[in-house]
Amino acid sequence: MNKKSAINILTFIVFSMTVNGQKVEDWSQGLTYDDFYHSSKLVRPKMRISNDTLYVCMASGMYFNDLQNSSSFFLYGFHELPILDFALSDNQMIVLPSRMTGQTDSLLLVSSNHGATFQDCTPSITPRDSLLTLTGLGQNPLNPESLLLATNKGVYMSHDFGCKWTKCFDSILDEPVLRYHPLDTTVIFLSGKSQKLNKAVINRINTSTGETSFYCMSENGSQITDLLFNAEDSTEIWFACNGKDPIGKSQDGGKTWQSSKSNAMVWLSQKSHYTRLLGSESGIDTMYTATGTSNSEVYVWRSTDAGQNWDSLYYECFFLGTVTTYPFDIVRYNQYLFFYFNSGIYRLDLSKLGTETSNNKNEDLPILISPNPSQNHINIKTGGPVIDRLELWNMAGERVGLWHPKESTYHIDVTNIPPGLYLLEIRIGQIFNKNKIIIL
Repeated sequence: MNKKSAINILTFIVFSMTVNGQKVEDWSQGLTYDDFYHSSKLVRPKMRISNDTLYVCMASGMYFNDLQNSSSFFLYGFHELPILDFALSDNQMIVLPSRMTGQTDSLLLVSSNHGATFQDCTPSITPRDSLLTLTGLGQNPLNPESLLLATNKGVYMSHDFGCKWTKCFDSILDEPVLRYHPLDTTVIFLSGKSQKLNKAVINRINTSTGETSFYCMSENGSQITDLLFNAEDSTEIWFACNGKDPIGKSQDGGKTWQSSKSNAMVWLSQKSHYTRLLGSESGIDTMYTATGTSNSEVYVWRSTDAGQNWDSLYYECFFLGTVTTYPFDIVRYNQYLFFYFNSGIYRLDLSKLGTETSNNKNEDLPILISPNPSQNHINIKTGGPVIDRLELWNMAGERVGLWHPKESTYHIDVTNIPPGLYLLEIRIGQIFNKNKIIIL
């Protein structure tokens, strides 16, 4: 096999690593390689769950999956039309198509018959601007007819599911996170990254009194990626950020914020990452954070003391190809976590995480392996713990390399190892960590 062939064959790889006794399930039936590949180049896919149905919008259209009766996705209402975002309410759906393909001049489409037909509602946004682009939607949890719409001209609000819009915010947000407060929907939160400041911001607006407050992270390039509200206490709100301080909270309803500075959350990837916050079935005393990175890694942490301390539950990498992209989304359905990468959609059972104990298990150790894929060498760095043993195995189950570093940083020469997919086992004391490696 020459090196070019190895690259072509190993472009998309799904790992099947068991962590803490839990194995992730591939949930991509009905979708194709092309659906994911084209989406990674055109849009960041979005997922929503409504009435036990998982909806996903991609570059190739919109799809749905009946979570109670089927494990397969079916085309919903579009074909080969990239969709940027959408919202659902009973038999109504509003979608934001992309103009990038030249297939449509419509920016806003609304259906009142479960997606059978759609009507162009772009003219409902005033003033009409030929340079207008739409970037995201938010929906009122108590009144699904009320929507928030992010554009390159500011943020708009509608109380009739998109028939008429009025501007409520002038600033422009990249990758917007638009939220109504679930206990007081007169309060809205407009978050993301400020184009003007190039920093993560949270804007709180009371639409009935006009009261506003503003929070800005100190780190350039940071971005708010999610907000989580305490359903039992309207004053407690958490944020997730892709900066150095990944989570923080407000204890006065979003008027002031402070970072939690959790050192437990560490990403191996130094590129883009995107974090979601999730409460447990019983409230916010037990919380989860789930993070995806541009290298298609997923991390899950859990706190059982209202966010004071966090335990690592899960780590897995789903893509080791020559292209690193950043199409990621994650949703919660009962005890299941669904997450999307450019290699597929996967399901993880949160109820089974952290329940297995063993003296010889695969641990979420802070280990950095680079470069991967590699042509000449691989560097392994633990950040502290000494590596006792390294073993490299091919897919036929044959060991092709053995090393005893007794150091926290080690360099492996792979120049003479044939191109292919390998398993690198790292042993530190009685704990081991397994990683898939590509040699080109």
